[in-house]
Amino acid sequence: MIRLISLIAIVLASVGCGEKNPLFCEGHSTDPRCDGDGGVGPPCDDNHPCASGVCKTPPGVCVGCLTNGDCTTNVLAPTCNMTTNTCGKCTQHSDCDSKACLSTGACALEGEVAYLEAGSPATNAECTLLAPCDTLNKAVAKDRKFIKFQGTGTVSDTVVSTIDGKAVTILADAGAKLSRSTIGPILSVTNDNADVTIFDLQITNGLGGINVGDGIDLSNGNSKLTLAHVALIGNGGRGVFSASGGKLTMRHCVVVGNNGGGANVQNIELDFTNNIFAANGNGTSSAALVLSPNVNSVFQFNTVANNVSGVAVDGVNCVNPFPANNNILVGDVEDPGCTFDYSLFDTGVPTLHNRVGAPMFINTDAANPTAPTFYRVMSGSMAVDGADPTGVAIDDIDGDSRPQGSGKDMGADEFK
Repeated sequence: MIRLISLIAIVLASVGCGEKNPLFCEGHSTDPRCDGDGGVGPPCDDNHPCASGVCKTPPGVCVGCLTNGDCTTNVLAPTCNMTTNTCGKCTQHSDCDSKACLSTGACALEGEVAYLEAGSPATNAECTLLAPCDTLNKAVAKDRKFIKFQGTGTVSDTVVSTIDGKAVTILADAGAKLSRSTIGPILSVTNDNADVTIFDLQITNGLGGINVGDGIDLSNGNSKLTLAHVALIGNGGRGVFSASGGKLTMRHCVVVGNNGGGANVQNIELDFTNNIFAANGNGTSSAALVLSPNVNSVFQFNTVANNVSGVAVDGVNCVNPFPANNNILVGDVEDPGCTFDYSLFDTGVPTLHNRVGAPMFINTDAANPTAPTFYRVMSGSMAVDGADPTGVAIDDIDGDSRPQGSGKDMGADEFK
């Protein structure tokens, strides 16, 4: 009995002195003071640091992180959640030391990224974070997995920017732009082995006529190109052009004010979802969308509006008929060869699934096509709750979940 009392006294004395008691954590492993080394002591502070993580005061407990800086050694979870004080995925480029947040929520390693920025010295040859290159061609030549546009300026070259036979992902800060200072397409993706994904970039102001100044030329080889949250704006030619095989995926994109039309893509597999095609074309151009897709193509939840052309069809010209569901098609004359279902028109006769009525757009000002209200619908729109209940899109052009009401909405925008 005397021995037991002595042992208790020793344990209590050691806890009072700030020493850790392994007997406590054996039965209280979830106690926040049990920070992973098998003991517990008084609340953490400068004199009693955490064996892992950092100290949050008050209440003086060990947590995973307090700032993003506490997570920078973990590229898979580089961002601190200030509510749970745990490290998680990045949500923006500034969360990462490399300034390159991937769609997976992980940070790219700085050595895997070629950086470029408008106004950089032409002598910058290595395309590093601290010394970015001045053109896309220089960044492509570094043969790195990722390319990152820094800042909000316009990167421009005197020749077409070419990605030939490479697999590369291009990232961009919000507002970053790619252009060209001479006549011709801005970006060319070529060769059968090219597999290019572009996020958040504006490709704009291509110089030349309706068949010359294209934003993107995908016409050489059997390449794959994915555009996500990309804006093709104000090009003299088409937003994107392809006359060969391969696959073109466009999701959450804005294609506006391209003189030669929004997209002319033939003999290719398409996946167009949650895009806006508006105010494209002129009195001599082709339709806003000239589509001749291969099998397995998808054209759904898009808004095609107020385009013009020099032919009878202003909106969508379906060279090969294919299913096209859950779209808004207004202010245009549509090709009767297209097979639209669960879609909204502003003229014609309603059918079992198609509606006729006003889309009620909040803002159609093509001078500011990246505005958050641009061709978004308001309450009372005939597009609301009108899409196919089995439509597979789970979000809209803004990333808002579908549905918001009793059913999914037609077109690129889901009314909130």
